[in-house]
Amino acid sequence: EAVNAPPQQAFAGYAPSLPTYTVTLDDNTLTLTNSSVSSASGGAFAYNGSAEGNTVTMSNSTVGSSEVSASVFGALLGKGTVTDNTVNMRKGSTVSETISGGSVITGTSSGNTVNVDDGSAKAIYGGSTGPVVTGMGIEAIGYYFITDETTTGDATGNTVNFKSGTAEAAAGGYTSDLTYTNASGDSVTLTSGNASGNTLNLSGGTISGNAYGGYSESGDAAGNTLTAAGSSTVTGSAYGGFTAKGSASDNVVTVTGGDIGSDGNELTGGRALVGEASGNSVTIEDGNFALVNGGATGPSATETAEMPEITDETTTGNATGNTVTIKGGTIVTAAGGRTGELSYTKTDGSSASLL
Repeated sequence: EAVNAPPQQAFAGYAPSLPTYTVTLDDNTLTLTNSSVSSASGGAFAYNGSAEGNTVTMSNSTVGSSEVSASVFGALLGKGTVTDNTVNMRKGSTVSETISGGSVITGTSSGNTVNVDDGSAKAIYGGSTGPVVTGMGIEAIGYYFITDETTTGDATGNTVNFKSGTAEAAAGGYTSDLTYTNASGDSVTLTSGNASGNTLNLSGGTISGNAYGGYSESGDAAGNTLTAAGSSTVTGSAYGGFTAKGSASDNVVTVTGGDIGSDGNELTGGRALVGEASGNSVTIEDGNFALVNGGATGPSATETAEMPEITDETTTGNATGNTVTIKGGTIVTAAGGRTGELSYTKTDGSSASLL
């Protein structure tokens, strides 16, 4: 336990061995009380292996600063599996960059949880795969732990419970692409995995950007859930599941209270920028909303995801079997399914559109 201490890094389990070695880091606990850590902190860190059941609890503590980017992880691996790790944020704690219950650059993140009772961070993920901002230079080893992987891996069954505080973005599960330079000096891209079965529960606090049950940059977003109640606020858009280039299916949004996307933004069960949207649903019992979609394909006016690479696609994709159920509240525009035209710039600089 660190009390009134200013360490550079704080990890309960730490095994920065050679990237080719495989280690196991389980059931470690880090508690930060009235503390300040200038770099990353977490329950466990290793380049290659597995991490399960690790816990970080913060109370009235700070990680990073306005000048220093630093993150908090229940567990952080370069390669492997992170499972059932937890971060608890309490009593006005602050993290300058990201909080993730379990994060792995390439591997699987499953069953991890972040509980935010009070505090602030730039981004909060229950579990995540792909590149991270650590504040400790994991990128400096040149990603040598990556061998024949083709994706960053799946984020499955992760959860964020957000009760009070602020964040710029939040997702139950988050998976993104990774572009890096390998040992031969070549640029290599791993596409993201799938985001499935993840949950974001909002019961208070403010998300100033977008909120997602599950987010995948290039894979599928399936069976993710977003719930909003009480005094929760999302200034940007909110999605049960979102993918830039994949299918969005069977994602669920339920709103019983709060202010979610009312300022000209959208509330959507499942959205695919380029792909299919099917079987997604939104249920609204109260609140004010500008745009509500059960499922949608094509662009969102507020989405900041990087434009996916367009190859042989000719349309943004179909929206099929999606549902919106309205039991109360005020809505400007609603659609069970929606498709839209996507304009983009080709690699040669010319403009094109998917219908």
